[in-house]
Amino acid sequence: MKRLPVRSRDQQERSAPRFSRRLVLLAFLALAGCVPQKQWRQQPFYAVPPAERAKDVEQRYVIPLDVSGKRLYSLAFVEFKNNGDYWDKRQLDEALHAIDEADRRSNHRAVVVTFIHGWKNNAKQDNNNVLDFRRQLNRVAADACKDDFEHCGVVGVYMAWSGDIVSRYADTTRTLTYFDRRDTAIRVAVDPIADAVLKVMKQVKSGAETNLSVVVGHSFGGLVLEYAISRQLRIIGDELHSELGKSATRDAMQLKSLGDFADLVVLINQAAPAANAVTTLIQYRGDLERVNLLRPPRQTSCDAGETQDCKQLTRPLILSVSSETDLATKAVLPVAETIARPPNGPPSPPQDQLPEGLTPKKVLTTAAAHTPQLYSHQIVQCANGDCSPCAKLDKYYIPISITLPAYAPSNSTGSDEKRKYCVARDRKAWNQTPYWIFEIPTAIVPDHGTIFTDRFTDFLTSFLPPLESYRSSRPAPAPLQRMTPSRPN
Repeated sequence: MKRLPVRSRDQQERSAPRFSRRLVLLAFLALAGCVPQKQWRQQPFYAVPPAERAKDVEQRYVIPLDVSGKRLYSLAFVEFKNNGDYWDKRQLDEALHAIDEADRRSNHRAVVVTFIHGWKNNAKQDNNNVLDFRRQLNRVAADACKDDFEHCGVVGVYMAWSGDIVSRYADTTRTLTYFDRRDTAIRVAVDPIADAVLKVMKQVKSGAETNLSVVVGHSFGGLVLEYAISRQLRIIGDELHSELGKSATRDAMQLKSLGDFADLVVLINQAAPAANAVTTLIQYRGDLERVNLLRPPRQTSCDAGETQDCKQLTRPLILSVSSETDLATKAVLPVAETIARPPNGPPSPPQDQLPEGLTPKKVLTTAAAHTPQLYSHQIVQCANGDCSPCAKLDKYYIPISITLPAYAPSNSTGSDEKRKYCVARDRKAWNQTPYWIFEIPTAIVPDHGTIFTDRFTDFLTSFLPPLESYRSSRPAPAPLQRMTPSRPN
């Protein structure tokens, strides 16, 4: 008779906690009610005759531009199973088609925003992330395409996985799914989703370098995004090292590997320890500190001068930020990661490679944007709307303006309040790279889940060229991938 393999005591002891957690989770799921693990968008758009595309629009892989219906954007869905596979790879094909169509329609002024959702979300029609993402896409399109909506090139790509497995009406039970959904996010983060993210990035730029690509990952979606781009970041870092070795005297350089990468990667309230960010910074920090990414001035009609609108400002390649009142990543994550690390999680770098005051334990249990030792910048509120003192902190500071709604808890005025901030470099920081990390105020992001709001969109667009430069009637915006070999003073 064939003998069954016998596991060692160590293997049994390591698997026991995960097995016990799974039993507890299954018991709670039975009581609370499950969210179906399914493909939510089930009908092709481009693959059917044009006469059929107007039927069941909300179920299509791509929801098209509809100016008459005041939908000024198109939106593509790409969904993944719990094991990381596509539900239907045709969704990616149609997303790439939608990007090409926007590129042609806008005369190479497409604005493509890719979003990977996090915990407790999916691609369901009434999901809050879906609804809020769509609302902000429409707002971006209204700004970018003013007076010419027929040629608007704003596209959203919503990358979805099963972040939600418990009904929203049992939110306490949903919280107990942390470990299960975290491990699923890590499992999903490899191919094909990594391949899908990079293909979308490349498709945006294959139409023209003047198209704009922004990729956002929230919560566990930030974890997915960080894993997904890690391979390309290594390629970029290695090419940069090679180019700097050839010459450090050029005014600007264009990295081939950066040409297909997003103009901005955003990790917002990322539910992941800092280990991967620290590893990337340790490996490439020396080279990255020798270069600076620039963006065009906010105004193109003025001579180069000292006004902030006329400066070619520094910008990040990766922006990792968390709200100072995001309790999920600031309080829950450290406790959870101390209780149980994920299987095959990233190792902590040796103590002698870490910045002063940071320990290997903290690297494995604290989110990067809540780790002061990794901060590259600070965000400062301008007193009475006057940001001129910001120039003393950083001549090339990023100006930010938001409108804080009257209902916001941090607004005591009783009416909508205009607020101005500046993002300034910390000149003494260990991290002086285009991988920007810092905390942001409650006024911009009030908690873990409330992200796609007008004020957060205003915050993000501050790191991009003016949206009006993507109107089809305007001269094409300048490509963003330029790097200078030295940082401005």
